[in-house]
Amino acid sequence: MNLTENKTILIVEDEAIVAKDLQLRLQAKGFQVPAPINNGRAAIDYVAHQPVDLILMDIHLSGDMDGIQAATEINAHSLTPIIYLTAFSELDTVKEATVAEPFGYIVKPYDEQALFIQIEVALYKFQKDLEVRNREKWFKSILAQLREAVITADTSGIINYVNSSGLILLDTQHDAIVGTPIISSIELFDEEGRSYTHHPVTPTLEKGVSTISETIMLKTQTGHLKNVECTISPLRDQAQAVVGVLMVIKEQSDLIVSQQELHNIHNRRTPAALSDDPSI
Repeated sequence: MNLTENKTILIVEDEAIVAKDLQLRLQAKGFQVPAPINNGRAAIDYVAHQPVDLILMDIHLSGDMDGIQAATEINAHSLTPIIYLTAFSELDTVKEATVAEPFGYIVKPYDEQALFIQIEVALYKFQKDLEVRNREKWFKSILAQLREAVITADTSGIINYVNSSGLILLDTQHDAIVGTPIISSIELFDEEGRSYTHHPVTPTLEKGVSTISETIMLKTQTGHLKNVECTISPLRDQAQAVVGVLMVIKEQSDLIVSQQELHNIHNRRTPAALSDDPSI
């Protein structure tokens, strides 16, 4: 597949001679190139009504909005790769431009070969990023339809995803649980209602091992206990490095135990009974 075939590139450049030269060179390579735009606000308006495949954006534009501000605004409303054109290669300028997530830089006066390489790389990278986004969207749509609760966390144990079944099981809202520590937010007890010395997710976070608990109790955010089965596995990248943790929880029955009933469970277990229990 030719990534440059029939692609439309918008030039945002306030130096008319430079803009026209770029337009002619790009057209000679087979790109569709509309009339160059010389200010940021006009670029934002153009992209809102006429989507393009790539933007060559001069960082320093005339008017009240520079190229970085224009790119930030465009990125907020559309997925469009942007390559910056600039006569300034100072570190501070580059750092500022990074905030707007550019796909590359071309320092003027530009080298034609370097320009086209940057364009091809940007189009390729954008295509791959788009494929990843689509896969993630598809994967999340599948997870959202599962009856089991699916919860993921990063390597620090901070929850970054809960599917709809998980929100229902935990009796909580997305914003109330995402971004919180999994150890404190997902409270688990053994089948007797006792707290674990170490949370079941700890071995996965610390050693990357999987654990399966067939019969345990989960306390919801409203203080009720539910009998569940829980599987905890490490999430790994292509290099097999642990990048997070996956928790899948399935409710065993409709039995829900209140916080008071949990207190009664503890009270029924006398010190003598506890000392004779081989599981302790």
